[in-house]
Amino acid sequence: MYWGILYSAIGSTTKYWYLADLSAGQY
Repeated sequence: MYWGILYSAIGSTTKYWYLADLSAGQY
């Protein structure tokens, strides 16, 4: 349970930074 939450948090953060990096690359 705990690892599932931690993994989800890391996955969400990684996705966020990945999308932010793509957005930054457009400028």
